[in-house]
Amino acid sequence: MWLFVGGFAVSAVVFAFPISTLSNGIGLWINIAPGDMLVYTFLPGLLLNECLRIQFNSFKRYMAQALVLAFPVAILATALLVLFMLYGLGLGAGFGWTATHACLFGSVVMATDAVS
Repeated sequence: MWLFVGGFAVSAVVFAFPISTLSNGIGLWINIAPGDMLVYTFLPGLLLNECLRIQFNSFKRYMAQALVLAFPVAILATALLVLFMLYGLGLGAGFGWTATHACLFGSVVMATDAVS
């Protein structure tokens, strides 16, 4: 609830007293497409988290297995999820999702191993 109240207060101040840089930034976030929100908010945090946690020796040891086994399966599963999202759920026509947005969402939520 406090997040809603804080967002309302900031938008009221910005629209009442236009501060050039702040109001332009808030105006961009207000008009953002749902798929673009994934690119600008969630993806940088996910990539940074995994880049900081990776152990390079393990990465070198399992890279060949990942390229042969996990990578093609993840691509295939993402492609099937994109088709399901755009045509099965109808997110493309009514909600403004493009194939790029669906690919990004599918690759973020698609698990690459059977355990997770």
